[in-house]
Amino acid sequence: MIRVNRSHPLNRGRLSWWLPVPGRMGGNILADLMNSNPATLYGEPPWTKGFAAFDSAVHLPGTIAVPKYAVADCPTLSAYTIACRVIFDSLYPPDSSNSNHSLLKNWGNSFGVGYFHWNMVSQGDASPAGSIRCYINTTDSVFAAVTSNPLSVGVTYHLAVTCGNGVLRLYTNGVPDGSAAYTGTLSSNCSKIAFGCKLDDAQATPIALPTENSLLAGALGDCSLWNRALSDTEIAAIYAESRAGYPNLLARDRPLSALYAAIPRFKRIGMDGGFPAYAGGF
Repeated sequence: MIRVNRSHPLNRGRLSWWLPVPGRMGGNILADLMNSNPATLYGEPPWTKGFAAFDSAVHLPGTIAVPKYAVADCPTLSAYTIACRVIFDSLYPPDSSNSNHSLLKNWGNSFGVGYFHWNMVSQGDASPAGSIRCYINTTDSVFAAVTSNPLSVGVTYHLAVTCGNGVLRLYTNGVPDGSAAYTGTLSSNCSKIAFGCKLDDAQATPIALPTENSLLAGALGDCSLWNRALSDTEIAAIYAESRAGYPNLLARDRPLSALYAAIPRFKRIGMDGGFPAYAGGF
């Protein structure tokens, strides 16, 4: 059994933690370890080998024939941090050469604006392909920040966004990588968080395909939402914890390797970044 160490300072204000762990993964639900807001998976995305100490993620291939994505509810926010781990399959979504890979989005298509519109830039854009960008909506305007270091395909990244006190900040692997000032207070007319896509204005299905393909092509997991803007030091600590399998943020009845070994159809296949790697599915 894996439980959240709710007394740890880095878990203060953590509203949701969508982390696939033994006993809480499989099927069409991406469980929330905070037990408040599970995400529903659509299109039957396969479970796949994940990241470092946690070896399950949702693979979203980015194809439009059967869109694969997830949706959870979005709470009211006055400040926040969002974070995820991701591996991109390609710089461009496979069914479009003029779109972006969605990460997490609380945003609609035409009139729907919200707390975050977080994606990797592909092409048809002023920012270099592989850059990470996040838009936010406030009572004054829409603001955006973009990273300065484009990412590569096939590499595991820990990405984060903090928003609060008039500053929007982006992070890559625990290091600050882009920021922008904003005015006004955060505002949203969207009720959902979409994982790996941008929803239509009804917040029900992805935006019109293939005209605007914003489906993520890659593996996505270890997603979190806090109701506060974490500091640079806290983001660096979260990244370090993620690489070590969250020894302080999670409590386990048994070692993680024993938990994975007990799951049918999971088997150890070697090492990944210094951690045991497992393969299998549900």
